[in-house]
Amino acid sequence: MITVGFCWIVKNKIVDNSDGIVMFDASPNISLNAIQENQRSGITCCGCSYPKIESNQIFGNYQSGINIRDETIPVIIKNKIFSNFY
Repeated sequence: MITVGFCWIVKNKIVDNSDGIVMFDASPNISLNAIQENQRSGITCCGCSYPKIESNQIFGNYQSGINIRDETIPVIIKNKIFSNFY
């Protein structure tokens, strides 16, 4: 979980977790990752987050590919999001 801050999450394989990436009041740069087969969402953005989500493959998650909640304002560019439940 990322809380209140900025970070880079780049070139990872994020597989078979409860949630892939969860952020709360954070502004990460998430790019070039394979985010797949997680039990809930691939990425969950909550609180007042401002993530940049770019060039990821987000697939096969058991709920949503990207879950956007609360007052989050993401920038979502060139992702391949497919075969998620929602």
